[in-house]
Amino acid sequence: MTEPDALAVLAAYLDFKAPTALNPQTGDPVQATTLNNHLQAAAAYLQLVTSLPVSIMSSSSSSTPRLTAFFADIL
Repeated sequence: MTEPDALAVLAAYLDFKAPTALNPQTGDPVQATTLNNHLQAAAAYLQLVTSLPVSIMSSSSSSTPRLTAFFADIL
């Protein structure tokens, strides 16, 4: 697996999860913050098991880390 493959797996996961995930307490759709946390956890897991640099955050010099435009558009 290469880094682009890992990013594609994450994108597919997020694309599936975004419209189908529900809050277990209210039954409402989950918020973008929750999906962002799921994405970060999935990226950390992929990085751990594949030893690939799975980069979902933009490399801007901003003090606040932001998702790459690719993943931000999905959210």
